[in-house]
Amino acid sequence: MKIAKREHAILNALWIALLPCSTCWAQMIEVVSAEGDTVVYDAELGADLALSIRADFLDNAVTGCVFYLALPNGFFALPADAPFSQGELLFGASEFTNDLLTQEQALGGPAGMDLLAYAVVVGPGAVRGRSGWGELARLVLKPLRSGTASIYFFQSPIYATQVVLADGQEERFFQRTRGIDIHVKRQTQTDDPSRGRRWGAIKVQAANREGQ
Repeated sequence: MKIAKREHAILNALWIALLPCSTCWAQMIEVVSAEGDTVVYDAELGADLALSIRADFLDNAVTGCVFYLALPNGFFALPADAPFSQGELLFGASEFTNDLLTQEQALGGPAGMDLLAYAVVVGPGAVRGRSGWGELARLVLKPLRSGTASIYFFQSPIYATQVVLADGQEERFFQRTRGIDIHVKRQTQTDDPSRGRRWGAIKVQAANREGQ
């Protein structure tokens, strides 16, 4: 019991010590629809679905960012090359990674999920320190089946979602990440205006049209 209390006290002390530094982290990274929705309820099979990856760097001077977006294997059709297009927040940065890592390729990745990897760094000679809020990248998916798909930022010792500060060396994790749920509607038959009407009434209507 005494050991447990001692460990609890140590953890509390460490947490208090870290509080002044927590605001030095990049605040948040999230994925939303192109319209800014945090949940998509009416995605359609086979239709393009645009998603936006947005970040808030607060007052930190950030020169680069890397993230790994996890999505269910086989749920979406993806571009063959470079799934992400660059946003305005780090516009002009050099892309070092812009790839799809399938569940077979992503060693140590989440089970049943593919990873979309994106890494950009602003090069020398440019305004390197970027701060504030904006779009990091944009992604277009095409649902292949109905149901619900959860897309989220994957974090592990191998796949770290984080920022690079203006010195080009110091890295910091995001304080908060937020994914998105995509609800894809079931495909329904096209409504037939004659459905539910008696065959005799349909024949009469057809005869009237011919007589006109």
